[in-house]
Amino acid sequence: MEIGTTADAFQPIDGGAGRACRGANQTDTQPAYYINYNPWEVPTLAACKAMCSGTADCRGIQFSIYGCQIWTRPEGIENTAISPDLTCLRYSPFRLAGGFPGRSCRGNDSTDNAPSNFEWSQVASISACQKNCLDTPECAGIDYDDRTSGCKVWTRSILASVKSNDVTCMRYEPFLAADGGVDRSCRGAGVTDEWPSYYVVHNHTWSTGPSIDECKERCLAMPGCRGLEYTKASCKVWTNPIQSTALQQGSLCLRFGSFDPYELLDAFVAVHGGQDRACRGSNSSDIDASYYTSIGPARAGTLEACKALCMRTSGCNAIQFSLSECQLWTRSHGVEATALTEGVQCLRLQPFRDFDGRQDRLCQSLSQPDSATVGTLEECQQLCSEAVKCTGINFNNEICHVFTGEFSSIPSPGSRCSSFQPFISVDGGVDRACRGSSAGDNNPILGFHKMEFVYWMDSGWCFHVLSLIFVITDSVLYSSVTCSD
Repeated sequence: MEIGTTADAFQPIDGGAGRACRGANQTDTQPAYYINYNPWEVPTLAACKAMCSGTADCRGIQFSIYGCQIWTRPEGIENTAISPDLTCLRYSPFRLAGGFPGRSCRGNDSTDNAPSNFEWSQVASISACQKNCLDTPECAGIDYDDRTSGCKVWTRSILASVKSNDVTCMRYEPFLAADGGVDRSCRGAGVTDEWPSYYVVHNHTWSTGPSIDECKERCLAMPGCRGLEYTKASCKVWTNPIQSTALQQGSLCLRFGSFDPYELLDAFVAVHGGQDRACRGSNSSDIDASYYTSIGPARAGTLEACKALCMRTSGCNAIQFSLSECQLWTRSHGVEATALTEGVQCLRLQPFRDFDGRQDRLCQSLSQPDSATVGTLEECQQLCSEAVKCTGINFNNEICHVFTGEFSSIPSPGSRCSSFQPFISVDGGVDRACRGSSAGDNNPILGFHKMEFVYWMDSGWCFHVLSLIFVITDSVLYSSVTCSD
């Protein structure tokens, strides 16, 4: 599939394979040009790409069995040198709208140029305009005018463009090949996880024949798009995280942006990247003291403590954390926007996970669940959060069922089955082994306990579960929690 070589935002330089990245000439390489990661930190090419796409100012990567280099040289990678064991790729997430310069961006059609579509500023170059885009979580692309140095950072989908001299319109398309992309079919958590509710299928709707670009446009136009699967017969736009792939001839699987495999494990999910983002209401300037409760560092001096307080606070749906303050957000509509603020994190609480394919599923168990009549799914979730031993809910036609044991699901139109997973990563979670009251407290405990507890996974991720649940396992530890390598 020839399109597989050009659909990825990472493009080979001088062939890519067997080439070492260089600066101004073939001998120009300096440690200041890149960030180096050891192979145990970034073990695969896919992980190296993901690290680049999440790094500000990344211009490309050099990858080998010896490690991953994230190139941030302002002028980018201008040359390469022969080196059999290395691969050099340029990161190019911006693509010309219409395929040519001299075009001005538009929204739904050629007349849609409303001021609300973009944020305008004056910057010295198109590179600076691209940097503004990367700093804007909702960025869909840029429109740069060489004559006026005007930079428009578009925050809605760019679906059209018009001819305009001295103006360049570029879509932001950070598509990354999943597991190589070519001859791979997108999947969820495993190779058999392909629920129809994960994606929207567009069959035989091409305006000029099968087109990967048109498939990309459908992804860009869909809020929450996580990637796509393209064949000559159809385009699947995924709104569920693409965690794995399966072999399928003729398919191309692309993720939209990088995927963090740990993002689905912690109950708190980063809003617009989380780091250096302050929580806001309906827009980036909507902030009111009634939206949150402020807690000082004496009670919430760590991110984990801030998360724990939110879990225990009725109506809390998000947190904003810094070293000086923990904000427990209880705004009825939650956090809908963020603002760039250094040293602050904004995280949304999402402890409920859709069960067996997200929608139109009915929970079932051997024991009879508790039932109540509620108006909304959020009210049903709140009942579960306040219940002892809750493991999940089923919501349908204002009827809420709260489950306290194991359950499965069956198809049922209009029904919503969700599991309750209030896990919080301890000390960052990654590369941490769980311990009890001290770093040396690693004794197995058997029996029933009714306490706050820690559940630890063989993968080396440590979680703190802030819910009173009965468990019996030799991998559950209690009391004050410390995790160590």
